[in-house]
Amino acid sequence: MRVGDTIRGSVQDITVRKVPSTHGLGEALVKIMKRLSVYDFGGDSLAPELAEKMKWRALSLAYMRHHLMTMVMDPNAWAELHADEAFWEKAFEDKELREKVRLFIIEMGFYTKGLPTHHLGMVSHTGEIITNLDVPPDDVSTDVLFALARVPKLELNPRTGICEVYRRRWANVLLIPLECIFRFGLPEGSSVFRKLKAAEGNSGATQRIYDEIGWTKDRPPEPWDMLPNPAVGYTTKIEATDRKLTMEEARHCSLLPNNRPRLFDQLHLANFAMAAMLRYTFAALNEKLGGEAVVECWDGKFEWILGPDGELVLGDTIDLDSIRVTARVGDVTVHLSKEMVRQPIAGTKIKDAIKACQTEGDKQNRDWKEIWAERGYPTHLPYPEEHIKLFDQMHGALAFALTGNERFANTPSLVEIARRWAEIKDVKADETGF
Repeated sequence: MRVGDTIRGSVQDITVRKVPSTHGLGEALVKIMKRLSVYDFGGDSLAPELAEKMKWRALSLAYMRHHLMTMVMDPNAWAELHADEAFWEKAFEDKELREKVRLFIIEMGFYTKGLPTHHLGMVSHTGEIITNLDVPPDDVSTDVLFALARVPKLELNPRTGICEVYRRRWANVLLIPLECIFRFGLPEGSSVFRKLKAAEGNSGATQRIYDEIGWTKDRPPEPWDMLPNPAVGYTTKIEATDRKLTMEEARHCSLLPNNRPRLFDQLHLANFAMAAMLRYTFAALNEKLGGEAVVECWDGKFEWILGPDGELVLGDTIDLDSIRVTARVGDVTVHLSKEMVRQPIAGTKIKDAIKACQTEGDKQNRDWKEIWAERGYPTHLPYPEEHIKLFDQMHGALAFALTGNERFANTPSLVEIARRWAEIKDVKADETGF
C-alpha cells in the first residue's frame, strides 16, 4: 500500500493519503460512486446508463455516514439513549443482558466522551474537511475522509481458502478481521429464512439457528417477527467467503491479544450497544414524521479497529448499504435499504443463476463471477428502471428525515415512497437470457 493508491470497492473508491503502520492509523479519502452491489455481485451489477440517472444516492450516503458517525461520537447521544427506560425494556426482554449493556456504556466512557470511530469528516468541493454540517449545502461533495488501519495478513489454506492459522500476538492499529452482525428482528428477505429452509427436516440444525437468534416461541419465525432480544453473531471478514463463526472461533479469529482476555467481551457488548443506538435513532424519526410512517432498524453489520492505544474504534461505515431499515405506512412496508432492489431479482431465474454460480465457485474455490461470465450471463443485472428510480429517491427521503438538511428537501417524502412502492413491489426483473 502506497500513498496515492486507489482501491476500487463495490460502491466507493478509496484513495490512500497516509499509509497506516503498526503504531498509528493512516488516512484515506473515500469517493462514494453511483454504483450498486447486491448478492455479492460487485459494483458492476448496475448498468452505467441506470447509474447515471441516480441523483440522490451517493450524496445521501455521504450525509448519512457523517450524521450517524458524528452521532455515536457524541456523549449526549449516549446519555439520551441510556436514560430511555421504555426503549430498553421494549428492545431487551432479558433484564440481565439489558443492564449489562447499559452498564457497559457507562464503564467505557461513551456517556462522557462518546464512542471512538475512524470517521474524520466530509470533504467540500475545494478539499476542506468538514466536521459539522453548518456549511452551505452545495459546498459538500460525496467524499468522506476516514482513518485507515492495516489489514492483517492471515495464513490461508490454498486448497480450502480458509484461514486455518491466525496470528496470536499483540498487534495495534489493526482491522479486527470479523464482520459483526446484529439482528433485532426478521424482516422479509432475512437470510435466517434461507438458512431455515436449508435446514428443513434436520431438527438439530433448525434448533441451532433458533439458538443463534434467541427464538423461543413455539412456532417457526415468520417475516416481520421481532426477536425478544437483539442477537449478535460473527463471520470472517477477509477470507474468500464470509464463514460463520461460533463465539469461540470469533474470539480466536479476532486477533485480539491474549494478555487482554476481556477485550473480546468488550467487543461483543459494543456490538449490542451500537445496535441499540441505531434502533433508537431510527425509532426517533417516528415522532418527527408525525406518526405518518413507522421507521424501524432491523439488522446490520459493524466492523472494528484495534486502535493505537489498544482501544476499540468503530470502522467501516453506517449507511443503508450496511443496515436494514424499513418504513411502514398503513399496511405497506417499504425497504429503505438495498433490499428494495433485491426484491425484483428474488424468486427469479436470475437469482437461481447467481446461486448456482456461487455454489460452483465454492466447489472450485474460484471467484463465482468468473463462472458467471463463462456461462454467458450479462455483465449487469436487469433491474427494472422504476425500482432504481425509487431506490434513488428513497435515499434522499431518508437523508432528509434523518439530517433535516435542506439539500434533500425536494425529494419525495417517505410516505410518498411507500405509496409508490405499493404500486411496483410485485414487478420482477426481465428473465430473458436466464
